[in-house]
Amino acid sequence: MIIKFFQSCSGFLLPGLLCLLLSCKKDSDNSSPTTNKLPVFTNPAASPVSDITASSARFAVTISANGGSAITARGVVWNTSTAPTVALSTKTSDSSGAGSFVAQLTGLSPNTLYFARPFASNANGTGYGKEFSFSTSGGNDGTVTDVDGNVYNTIAIGNQVWMKENLRTTRYRNSKPIPTAATKEEWENLSGPGYIMLKYPFSNGFTYDNSDSLFGAYYNWYAMVDSAGVCPLGWHVPRIHEIGELVGGASSASEKSSSLRAVTELWQGSNSSTNSSGFSAWPSSRIYGDGGFPGPFTFSMWGSGVLKDGDVVVGMYLDVNTAYSSYPGDKKQGISIRCIKD
Repeated sequence: MIIKFFQSCSGFLLPGLLCLLLSCKKDSDNSSPTTNKLPVFTNPAASPVSDITASSARFAVTISANGGSAITARGVVWNTSTAPTVALSTKTSDSSGAGSFVAQLTGLSPNTLYFARPFASNANGTGYGKEFSFSTSGGNDGTVTDVDGNVYNTIAIGNQVWMKENLRTTRYRNSKPIPTAATKEEWENLSGPGYIMLKYPFSNGFTYDNSDSLFGAYYNWYAMVDSAGVCPLGWHVPRIHEIGELVGGASSASEKSSSLRAVTELWQGSNSSTNSSGFSAWPSSRIYGDGGFPGPFTFSMWGSGVLKDGDVVVGMYLDVNTAYSSYPGDKKQGISIRCIKD
């Protein structure tokens, strides 16, 4: 006896196998590529964190692709634990778009380990770059007082502590007076240690006035090297290698110069000063050996070094394009002093 199996399929009685064949269909295709991606970051070969102080740091970022959608927000987020997210308030806001930028992290605490990573947001969400850790310095920002009673603000930059203002003492730290000049001619005729100040705002270009100076005092080489000590106790005139550590080498490009310069319109030729390091270099320039003053467009600072080809090796020089840690000068020039902590 032959038994036939029947199955209902869409209201019709059909053999079971035929019904099975008729009811099969192709699955939907989900394999097509999608453009809904997050921004992509370029991982640097070395740490992107620099200019670390007790309360701030800089983080260099490069976004190599936007993920197929315009980047609407970007920056760096940080925390004292790993994997910080944009839900935190401790983040920067650095415009939008792909490319490179440098974020300034502020409001940090001294002697603290932080974890930071870049972020960028597009229509598809927020992507994060590689996380880096760093520790802030010891919080030596404060003040120091010279023998004349002048109080100077100080700043911790990396492992160094600097005055944020140019020295303006009229005496060595043992209270011995530093000779001064009241006129251009007196300055030109000095044959030993001396200092001079300029009155600001300038009258007829500039005037000598030892009672007031926006730029501090200008000291010649003889005053800088006097064994009586021109800096307060516990501080010294910076050595060339210490200036090199601050500058980042023998010379650095405009970004480093910008980070060291105070934000003021007196930096003629550029409004790019950020003072992100906190060093606050004013464009005090220098006074020539004959008493001439070229104008407040650059910054020069004495640093203790060796004689070079009959000239003196001067410390830092800044203009709106470059920062140098040493360059040749002469002993009679009046140049600013920024003391560094021992």
